[in-house]
Amino acid sequence: MLRAKNQGKRGFKVNILKSAQCSRIFLCISSHFDVMLADNNKLPVVAWPETGKGDIELKIFIIIKKNVFEFGMVFLILMVLLPVICAQAQTPDMIKSVSPLSARQGETITLTITLDESLSSPPLPPSEIMPESVKIGTLEGTSISRSDFVITAIFSIPVGESAGTKDVSLEFSAPPDQPDMGSLISAENDAFEVLSGEDTDSPAEEPSDSSQETVITDVLYTVTDTGQEKCYNASSNIACPGSGQAFYGQDAQHTGAVPDFTDNGDGTVTDNNTGLMWQKSADTDGDGDIDAADKLTWTEIQAYPVTLNVQNFGGYSDWRVPSIKELYSLTEFSGSDPSGYEDTDTSGLTPFIDTDYFDFAYGDTDAGERVIDAQYASDTLYVGTTSDGSTLFGVNFADGRIKGYGLSIHGSDKTFFLICVRGNTSYGDNNFANNGDGTVTDSATGLMWSQADSGTGMTWEDALAWVEQKNAENYLGYDDWRMPNAKELQSIVDYTRSPDTTASAAIDLIFSVTSITNEAGQTDYPFYWAGTTHTTWNGMGGGAVYVAFGRALGYMNGSWQDVHGAGAQRSDPKTGDPEEYPTGHGPQGDAIRIYNYVRCVRDTGESPGDTCMAGNIDGTGSVTVKDAVMVLQILTSINPDNVQPCADINDDGKIGHEELVYILRKVAGFI
Repeated sequence: MLRAKNQGKRGFKVNILKSAQCSRIFLCISSHFDVMLADNNKLPVVAWPETGKGDIELKIFIIIKKNVFEFGMVFLILMVLLPVICAQAQTPDMIKSVSPLSARQGETITLTITLDESLSSPPLPPSEIMPESVKIGTLEGTSISRSDFVITAIFSIPVGESAGTKDVSLEFSAPPDQPDMGSLISAENDAFEVLSGEDTDSPAEEPSDSSQETVITDVLYTVTDTGQEKCYNASSNIACPGSGQAFYGQDAQHTGAVPDFTDNGDGTVTDNNTGLMWQKSADTDGDGDIDAADKLTWTEIQAYPVTLNVQNFGGYSDWRVPSIKELYSLTEFSGSDPSGYEDTDTSGLTPFIDTDYFDFAYGDTDAGERVIDAQYASDTLYVGTTSDGSTLFGVNFADGRIKGYGLSIHGSDKTFFLICVRGNTSYGDNNFANNGDGTVTDSATGLMWSQADSGTGMTWEDALAWVEQKNAENYLGYDDWRMPNAKELQSIVDYTRSPDTTASAAIDLIFSVTSITNEAGQTDYPFYWAGTTHTTWNGMGGGAVYVAFGRALGYMNGSWQDVHGAGAQRSDPKTGDPEEYPTGHGPQGDAIRIYNYVRCVRDTGESPGDTCMAGNIDGTGSVTVKDAVMVLQILTSINPDNVQPCADINDDGKIGHEELVYILRKVAGFI
């Protein structure tokens, strides 16, 4: 029921009385909204205090012109807006995040749902209670499992399933001592998208009205440069070669977005390229040192951001565990690999992260660790299974690699360093389009790729020369192709795919991938060269980076196994004979192939995320009531996801009162 009464010259009061039937959270809530007019020269504060048991009071102050018609229209908009806010205020959601965010018709995926540990009303079901069902739309998941705050389920998306966004929902049975309460259901609206299995194009929708503002079609996924400034031949540092010379076209000869950080002086660092804010240090126990005691188990990793958010660390309460693409954005290949380094003095070593801005420590040798044990955790779990079982992808900033690490080793939980991140939740999301000419454009990164790969493996030197030959041929209509650097190549990995779970390479189906027979005799997919040299602690450059789009095999316990997962980034010798490595190399017996494949890349000349709409806070391409709700959440320190900074209408670097008024006027049709 909705009632409004006059509160004098300066405002009115709106009471929204919700029904006693509150099916999702089993609460009855009465919400009272005071909407007051403010003087034009003041910027009042929005308050959303809780008052009493189940009661919520929301005071909204907005600046509007003294125009009766306009005031009436804004009032009508508020009548639409306030019930939405009320519904959001009274419906705590158990679901914190969902991964992956999409799948194509005909795919089989493992859906991972992370629960909100901070939820208190209603409380989360105890960790031993399994969901009765997990659904994507009307599809029910199978093989449901739960580990504390993480729930997984397997979904086989039917070929005939309708494409589009779907809700993700969980259902728990009522507690045994409260059978009349009914099932507890939590849903995340439009959290998952079913993509067409045939149409891999993703054209931007054109506005139906030519007077509409530019529609946002891009997301912000700036791939920062690797920081590699030296050139190398097959073994060591050389003067950078010219066009037509051997080893021309490598990483150091192509510069991307130069790393640009700001130390905020409060334990946080902002990456000005990516829009991500990071913790400066992995010192989780706060003793001023980074050592083995700071490392966390997978369960502790999931709980740690909650602690930061309760503390309002750095003035924010939306910290999260980074994805592997977010974490890898910090990697800088000015570092050198300490593999084989036997001393414990690390002062002469250079890690693969910028220590001018981030605190870093090598492995804690006093605690029995190796110098190289500086593995940082992401929240990206391998959809397949490695030799160590359940596996997460992490970045080792000591040796400059991405590997899949088992959550437990020899019966004990493995531990990792962790730095949390916030901001730009779209980072790492690709936006591929098939150009119909053998090329694929990713408007998220501003990169164009060859749809097909080289079709055969080759040494690193030959791979560089092959790309230059393609330029001479004006391959696919362009003559400025290059071999991608390590970070560009990793940007197109699809961590929701693997040979064992989707029978595909770890890349979007828009690309074609040559199949191979791997060392274990399995049908598999290649390693792909990057133009980035993987230097060692003694200054040598005989290895180069590759990304495994198929299984990252290693020879362990007498057989070839997937030891690091599809999507791992390792390195191979630039030249040599693979037959000389019958059982691989290193502690996990990494497969050595040397003859790896190539996929070309070039710049489109367009910056990622360079179009935006004023007031479009959520980046959907239109200004709606939801944008106004998000502004209200920001003003009340709720900090919603996916806030687009470029939606700022007055260039003050903030989303606030003026944006709220603008949005209301826009929705009302005054703008």
